[in-house]
Amino acid sequence: MASSKESSKNGEAQSFTLFSLLPTELRLQIWEQATISILPRLVLLEPKQLSIPRYENSPAQQVAPKWGFRSYCQLPGALTACRESFEVTSKYYQRSFGTGQACPQTWFNFERDYLYLKAPSWRDPLNPKVQLSYQAMLDSLSLEERRKIQHLVLSDYLDILPDNIINPTRDEALLEVIKSFEHVKGVYPVYLDGWTPKDLEKGTQLILRYPPDRDLVVRHLFKAQYRHDKYCACFNRIVDQWEKFRGGLLRNPEMLDRKLAILYPKTKPKVRQMMVLTGHFYTIFSEARKPYNSRASGPWRDYIPSSEQWPPTRTI
Repeated sequence: MASSKESSKNGEAQSFTLFSLLPTELRLQIWEQATISILPRLVLLEPKQLSIPRYENSPAQQVAPKWGFRSYCQLPGALTACRESFEVTSKYYQRSFGTGQACPQTWFNFERDYLYLKAPSWRDPLNPKVQLSYQAMLDSLSLEERRKIQHLVLSDYLDILPDNIINPTRDEALLEVIKSFEHVKGVYPVYLDGWTPKDLEKGTQLILRYPPDRDLVVRHLFKAQYRHDKYCACFNRIVDQWEKFRGGLLRNPEMLDRKLAILYPKTKPKVRQMMVLTGHFYTIFSEARKPYNSRASGPWRDYIPSSEQWPPTRTI
């Protein structure tokens, strides 16, 4: 008979083949706990043009192209494990974000997941100058769904303001977007998107990260000394972008805070500037920190609080 160590090495100790023989109530409780323990996801919602191949060249299809929403975000494993797990998990995750032309296709947990909205890249194939606007994308979300969204990540939202506004600011644009979400608890404007569409097609996980304020201090101490390090380009790219946009994203955060307090007298949403990276890019970024942190004075190794990690261990 194999020892416990040998069983662990072979993976036998990690599997339980008698799960189906457990009482139904116990199995449902296990799936319930597994669903509750799923970490929040960053769900990027993208518009996608829809067409029926048989009629894609018809005048109606060309004049008014049909479109809906899609997301490459990975599904929670419990949704696809078995019928029992689906019945439990679907109480927390619903198919959401349908349009008047397309059925909802994105599984979303409104209490835990973070909705990521980025300026749409969809253009009319017959008239490339006609592009789907940010406002049209927001209007496509149902009023009920907008009321349930609690965590909102926004990128490239400046064009939501009317053209007649002179010298529009990101503060004004951000406030205009927030008005559409009555019960939002956290709003996270993105200053750096460290990913490409190809990353999404490969199923790459997107990670939400706080700006590297403390990284700036470490980087400035040892920038010259480590300028030839293999990770230096990646590290410097991020902190340089943050230095560039740190003062430009929200020009008057105090004024924005006062306006939010008027709009949301009971529960004012938090606003934090963020960056979005892929899991692979974040790994490189973490490696790039090491040569700086190892030479910095003070306990820089633990300078990122656990509450600021992604995915968060609890709902922010």
